[in-house]
Amino acid sequence: MQVHELAAEAEKLPRAFNTGMAKAYARADFLPLDDPGGTSDEAFIGRLRALFGSVEGDEYVLLHRESGFIVTAWAGKSGPSYGGGVLYTVAKAALGAPPSHEALMAAAQERAARIAADPVLAQGRPARWNEHDIGSMDLAALTAMREWELAWRRHYHDVAAPPGFAKVVARLEELVASVDPVE
Repeated sequence: MQVHELAAEAEKLPRAFNTGMAKAYARADFLPLDDPGGTSDEAFIGRLRALFGSVEGDEYVLLHRESGFIVTAWAGKSGPSYGGGVLYTVAKAALGAPPSHEALMAAAQERAARIAADPVLAQGRPARWNEHDIGSMDLAALTAMREWELAWRRHYHDVAAPPGFAKVVARLEELVASVDPVE
């Protein structure tokens, strides 16, 4: 695919549409353990630029056309990240109206309910780091714990996200990974 075809799945929105959005995923949630792409801010932003052009502050606010989700992408203190999750109609976006406070509050309440109802999350984190002497663990055991933690964290983010949002962000990450970064 050509870059313009890839970027056609989403359109840039004004920064005002970032109101009330929070981090949903680290880019590392979609990559193998210790993949350097999960921590490279410059490469992540460069790939977003290759797809969508430059934006002020390197904070991308995108409307996924097919689903209507707003997805944000940026690199900050916690590294390359995706956020958003507010379901938004293309018609409202065309009018230039950002999500309402009521819509954002309803989304937060639905998120809390999904997390509380998930049986995997109810069991707690799989890697209870404080119960282990990490210094005496062999590399294979330590790596296994880190893999469990990565899988649990990804599951947590998938549950916390609105239904369908995980698939949209995974697709965006696929597009981001498919291009070379630009300056």
